[in-house]
Amino acid sequence: MMYLLFAVFAVILTGISQVLLKIGSRRHERQFQIYYNPATIGGYLLFLLVVLCSLVALQGLELKLYYAIASFNYAIVVMLSVLLIQERLTWQKVAAISLITLGIFIFNS
Repeated sequence: MMYLLFAVFAVILTGISQVLLKIGSRRHERQFQIYYNPATIGGYLLFLLVVLCSLVALQGLELKLYYAIASFNYAIVVMLSVLLIQERLTWQKVAAISLITLGIFIFNS
């Protein structure tokens, strides 16, 4: 159970870090500011935590299950982008999330 929680935590942290990278990549006056702003640095630091959580999760989960859980990253990023940075939720995104979810269920049945 602990390993499953680490995998879910890694997925959530990945979503948060990717949204932080989106925020950090917004237009700046100087090109290097894209890489050296708090949102971008925070996103990369969270990715470090994702690696650590993934390593712990993989110690106790089958690889098949871990990758099934990790494939929800796309859905998490879309949901967080809609909620936090007011991106539009298009039918293409909904269709993609639906296909990913359907694929997970088919693959694990």
